[in-house]
Amino acid sequence: MIGARAGTGTKGGPLKRLKSLVLTLSIAAALVAVDAGGALAWRVGNWTGGAYGNRATGQLNFCQMSVRYRSGIVLWFRQYADYNLYVGLSRGNWRMNPGGNYTVAFVIDGRMIRRARGRVLAENTSRIWLALGTDRYTRRRLQRGFNLTLVHNSGSYRFQLRGTAVALARLERCLQIRG
Repeated sequence: MIGARAGTGTKGGPLKRLKSLVLTLSIAAALVAVDAGGALAWRVGNWTGGAYGNRATGQLNFCQMSVRYRSGIVLWFRQYADYNLYVGLSRGNWRMNPGGNYTVAFVIDGRMIRRARGRVLAENTSRIWLALGTDRYTRRRLQRGFNLTLVHNSGSYRFQLRGTAVALARLERCLQIRG
């Protein structure tokens, strides 16, 4: 009909069908992305992140981001749907004992913030995870800090936190918007 506005007059006008199609495609894309294991990848500064879910159910399990430093160490942040935050370290040539005792001190801008017990998973012995839980104080310090030093019996690892505040905010938003 010439002169008729799209989406008016008939129950399933072109505009309504287009909106429905866009909504359906958006939902399908989100489910496929979660199903693919790396949903809705994003980048903030040097950080790369994404949402990860259960392939069978399409349910979001966690959001994760990482950055590789010149030393070859990758610093990871993983946040679960219950907002528990984990910090991870990995390096391709590391081989750690999954049953080992790894207590690590978090030092931010020269100030000891807390200790966390590290856990190495049997399926990836080149990575260690440190549980921060829902500790808002440490999270704020990470967002506002310039340098993070992780201290363990075997040595210390120093990381510049440039861009981490914006990246951590994006990580949290990843859970809120599910990707």
